Amino acid sequence: MASCVTGPWSTGCLWMVWCCCLFANQAARQVPPRSLPGTRLLEGRVTEKTVAHRQKLLQQFEAWLGQQALPYDLEKMARHYPSYLAEWLKKYIVNLYDSGRSLRDAGETINSLSVRFDFLR
Repeated sequence: MASCVTGPWSTGCLWMVWCCCLFANQAARQVPPRSLPGTRLLEGRVTEKTVAHRQKLLQQFEAWLGQQALPYDLEKMARHYPSYLAEWLKKYIVNLYDSGRSLRDAGETINSLSVRFDFLR
């Protein structure tokens, strides 16, 4: 029994315990949180150019919805009928694709909706 306590196995275990304690004390420091300006949060942390482009795309989507003679406006669909809005959004994106618009415009239209109606995320 005495040979197990002083043998190479026990020495290895002691080194392992010592190293674990040493490195546990040297864990990464937590970085203090930085405060972000509220306007950047509302804009989705994007550039002014992208915000302007998203607003333009959202206005185009609203105008397209207006041409479809729907019983609800965008605000009411987003708040009360999100699945109905999703169906019309799919049709709009297909319309964008058919008219030769870029995939970026489709994505930014979706992003603009998620920024304006954050509860849809």
